[in-house]
Amino acid sequence: GLSSLGFRFTWPGDPECDQRGIEREDHVEECGPPLRVEIECRVQLWEILMSSETRVDVGDVEAFVEGRPTAVRVDDRDVVVVRKGSEYFGVRDVCPHQGARLSAGVLIGHVETCNRGDQPVLTREGEFLECPWHGWKVDLRTGTSPTEPDRVRVRAYDVTVDEGRVYVETRFT
Repeated sequence: GLSSLGFRFTWPGDPECDQRGIEREDHVEECGPPLRVEIECRVQLWEILMSSETRVDVGDVEAFVEGRPTAVRVDDRDVVVVRKGSEYFGVRDVCPHQGARLSAGVLIGHVETCNRGDQPVLTREGEFLECPWHGWKVDLRTGTSPTEPDRVRVRAYDVTVDEGRVYVETRFT
């Protein structure tokens, strides 16, 4: 729990308050309200989590061929990284439909809706991964499905390049 991280809660009737001779009515003045203490501890815990290492080196830039999904392991998760020009994208390597590896899929674009008789327009070419099993599409920028973005998604990761190395950011954004 939080006590293993060095947090200490004191409540009226707590031996520490009793040893210091703090009465129940003086507890808030001396030790602070329990809610404030809890909020401060949550903020401190968040700062500890956010200050820890938040990026994982997944390889040299040369290992990521443009337009080819590449499976990598980030901590205990499978992630697929895609290079498009100078941009890199990362999403969880699992299709939200039935769990296929998205890294075995192909990169495709998005066809904008159009009126009957109009020429379809392909946009964002190479920015969607199509599942190899049933053709579900995942947006590499957001991890969402273009057909049901509020309901169907996988986790998207920020991917950065530093001195020729590719890093997947693991912090929550």
